[in-house]
Order: sequence, then structure tokens, then C-alpha cells
Amino acid sequence: GLPRAATSYSLQSVVWHKGAAAAFGHYLADVRVPQEEEDERGWERYDDAFVTRIPAAAAIGIRAPAVNNGYLFFYTCDALQSAR
Repeated sequence: GLPRAATSYSLQSVVWHKGAAAAFGHYLADVRVPQEEEDERGWERYDDAFVTRIPAAAAIGIRAPAVNNGYLFFYTCDALQSAR
């Protein structure tokens, strides 16, 4: 068959666990959100009733808890986003 064009995806949110074991602790979500400027995006952390703005490194950096303890990772197709 014909080769497929490469498709790229962008991480939009991560649900992750904070605690010593799956039976203990609780779940948080780090969510990518649009900012005022055209191409700049930030992240917010949802922890029960508390929502805080966090730097990208805290959400998706190599040592970010969401990256190391993530359960659900949500992506969007970049081609679909640019078609809007």
C-alpha cells in the first residue's frame, strides 16, 4: 500500500495519582489551556476544588509527577486542531 503521511499529536491533559499506592492517595489532572497570546499555551493543575497555574515543566517535564505517575494521557491530532 501507499505510505501514510506522518501524523503528530499534542498532549492536552494527564490524570495522575499522588500517593504511595493505588489504594491510597488521590488523583489530580494537569490540563493544557490557551493563553492570551496566539501561540502561547499554559497548564493548570486540578486538585479537587483547587486550580493552580503551573509551568509547562511542572506538567510535562522529565521529572513531572504527571509524567512519572500518569494513568490517562489525552492527546489531540495536530491536523484537526489546525483545521479549525
